[in-house]
Amino acid sequence: MNDLNHDKSSSNARLQCAGLLCGYGSPILPPLEVELHTGEVAAVIGPNGGGKSTFFKTMLGLIPSLGGEISIADGARIAYLEQGAHIDSGLSLSVKDVLRSGLVRSHRLSVFAKQSIDVQSTIEAFELSELMHRAFHHLSGGQRQRVLLAKEFMSRPNLLLLDEPTSAMDPMMAQKTFTLIQSLAESHQCAILMVSHEANVIPNIADKVLFLDAEYNAYEYGTPHSVTSSKAFERRYRFHFHSHDLSTPCDSVEGDAIRLQAARCDHGESHD
Repeated sequence: MNDLNHDKSSSNARLQCAGLLCGYGSPILPPLEVELHTGEVAAVIGPNGGGKSTFFKTMLGLIPSLGGEISIADGARIAYLEQGAHIDSGLSLSVKDVLRSGLVRSHRLSVFAKQSIDVQSTIEAFELSELMHRAFHHLSGGQRQRVLLAKEFMSRPNLLLLDEPTSAMDPMMAQKTFTLIQSLAESHQCAILMVSHEANVIPNIADKVLFLDAEYNAYEYGTPHSVTSSKAFERRYRFHFHSHDLSTPCDSVEGDAIRLQAARCDHGESHD
């Protein structure tokens, strides 16, 4: 059983993992110490088989933790968007219907009827205005992801877990969506934990990074610069991933789920 606590402490952390052990029968990673605050975006990265899915399943209670605690602040409104989430095409729902379902879940349906400012701003932010009356199952994969993301934000969670939220989007739309996620985390006062393989954009949108590498029984958690400058990260990728100036690729990693493109690296400068 997971030790899942609703924390009444004075800390403003929305989510905390204290000595969390993840695995099937035996731990595949060291005890994890993670703290995520309101308005922050934490990206979960690592190689294939690194433990990202196991960590997420443990966070969601789909598999039991092997030790430690997961603490969630009182009053949490939790939402989860799984990788490859879909809606049964037999339901013949329009985009508007799908978005309404997010408000039904949060008992805010009357807000949609009134076309409130926050609903309209979310529709516009995800560039959905021209799609509102389209059938959801006729949309492209990237468009569907944008609709489902908007639905989750309309439910007004304050803790949101996203698993590969841009996997079906083209690079330009993925970049715009990452930037939007960061903006909405702050404006909606929402803490966001997000698995992503788009590690080349992480420094621009994540406040924290959780790097998992089960093969080496290693993890790092901290700012993008501190994590990507760590020995555990360098052992896997053999170069620094600087938190600025990504316009000039100096290396790439092929074969891993993560695709990193790092710029010229100034080893002596910190941007924490």
